[in-house]
Amino acid sequence: MLGVQPHARRARRFGLLCAILAASLSALASSSAADGPSAWTPDPLEGIAPDSEGVFHRDPDPVHLVAPRNGRASGPVVVRNADLRRIRVSPLRGPDGSTVPTSQIQVRFATDRVEEHGWSHPSYDALLPRPQVSRPGPSEMTAIWITVHVAPETRAGEYRGTLEMDGLDVPVRLRVADYRLPDPRDWVSHAYLIQSPEAVAWTYEVDLWPEPHFERMEPSLKLLGELGNNVAHVAAIRRLHFGNDHAMLVFRREGDRIVPDFRFVDRFLALYHKHVGPPRVLNLYLWEPAQNPRDQDTEQARVTFVDDRGRLSDGVIPMYGLGKADDTWRQVIEGMRHRMRQLDWNPDALMLGAGADRRPGPSEIGFFNGFEPPLQWVVFSHWRGDPVHHVDRLVIGESMDIGYAEGPDPVVYRDRLGDRLRGGWREDIQVLWASSFRAHIRQDSSPTRFRCMPDLTVSDRYSGFTRVGLDGWRAPHPADGRPTDTIMRWRNGWFRLFRHNPRSITAPGPRGAVATVRYEMLREGIQEVEARILLERTLDSGTLPEQAAREVEAFLREWIQARYVSTGSGRTVEFAFPPDWRDHTFRLFALAGRVTRPADPTDRP
Repeated sequence: MLGVQPHARRARRFGLLCAILAASLSALASSSAADGPSAWTPDPLEGIAPDSEGVFHRDPDPVHLVAPRNGRASGPVVVRNADLRRIRVSPLRGPDGSTVPTSQIQVRFATDRVEEHGWSHPSYDALLPRPQVSRPGPSEMTAIWITVHVAPETRAGEYRGTLEMDGLDVPVRLRVADYRLPDPRDWVSHAYLIQSPEAVAWTYEVDLWPEPHFERMEPSLKLLGELGNNVAHVAAIRRLHFGNDHAMLVFRREGDRIVPDFRFVDRFLALYHKHVGPPRVLNLYLWEPAQNPRDQDTEQARVTFVDDRGRLSDGVIPMYGLGKADDTWRQVIEGMRHRMRQLDWNPDALMLGAGADRRPGPSEIGFFNGFEPPLQWVVFSHWRGDPVHHVDRLVIGESMDIGYAEGPDPVVYRDRLGDRLRGGWREDIQVLWASSFRAHIRQDSSPTRFRCMPDLTVSDRYSGFTRVGLDGWRAPHPADGRPTDTIMRWRNGWFRLFRHNPRSITAPGPRGAVATVRYEMLREGIQEVEARILLERTLDSGTLPEQAAREVEAFLREWIQARYVSTGSGRTVEFAFPPDWRDHTFRLFALAGRVTRPADPTDRP
């Protein structure tokens, strides 16, 4: 038997000494962490829960952030045994003396529950302006989220600063790419988030529609605007799958006449215009059939009446298209279009929703086709047996004109060139066609899935995502105080439409909705998809030099392959972010910036 060589014995002794030294250093770090404040900087795509096991140090790793100009980036640091009453963040200093001032940096505190409103989540998710515990103990964790709003004029480069608290300094590193992200109102990708007036009223114990209610709704509309929301919905009938006890567009009696009353609609549209801007679709909910024909009342519409004192009551009026109340419904349409013109909105964006497996009959379609121009409909369908998507028009049957087509699940197709996935944004789509994410994302899904959702729903025929709840919190019902779901409270057979989509991606804060970790990851995902669409459009235009076109095409393939793993038929997608995903994101933004700059022969691709 050959003996062990001397150099091998030395190598083993050296390895043993290294292991002992590492164990000693780890024990020392743990001891110092227990004695004083310590921090851990996890990946923002990880879900941080109360039972998460992080590696805490007195000298933690930096919080790494990546953003385009006019964009936003967030990252967490988790602390133990630190006094949070004197927390501060320094300006971030970058190239040539440029800075990101503290006024553009938010420091918020993530929690898994808001006791005041009975809200909870499996992970630290709600982002509150103040910590719920001012000094967490050695075994307690507080998750702090740093969000930087990068001004449009910010120079590209690396910026450095520090988050300081109780003698603990956490480095903050921000990389800004030379790409100016458009304002949310100008984003190309589509987003439709459902705002729930009832959930806000119940949560904050205010009556539906008076001014205190709108004051509590305003933070929700601000958050809608930051996501570039494209669909405003106004309910004109009660007991929709949104869970509304009453409609926003109400009716009143004037002698023998029934007329629409727009007082609450006017206030809502003014706030929407202020915080979100002109929608691509104003979905006037006049039609939501029960999916079981036996439950469908085709003769009457459930509406809300208002009296001279502003009190609301249930009521019914004859359905449109039957002749009995057509004048009333005509005033509804003309009044809505008039208000849209006053706000300088496109009145043709007024659409009727929403049909699903059951569609309106000839009398309903005929009534709305009698307007000039005819009104279009919103339809949620698998589109099996229906006409395929046309470039500028989608008509079902002989005369049902569809202006907004919703589909159930996104599909990422395999590339013709091999076993690769691709995005495939189509610029020629004129009729909005958006995808529900009901098979891929839930209320408690990981931040990774929320980050990926916008990217996955901009593929092939789809323009973006639909049917995600913004603030549909479970809240005490005013009648009995029992915690009650708002969205899908009355399913009406529409569970298949919404299914497991998130009811809310915000949390109830002190005076209204506040963002969550899921919200911030969704927003940053939209930022990424805007850059990707720009690259795909530029590549398809044929205007790039050959070498630059090859680089863009190679990067787009790499982008999809790095994020998504197709299973089986390619219709089911799993998510697999690489460890260097921040570098991928920075390269995406930097490449988008280069293709938008004027051609420079000295600029190598």
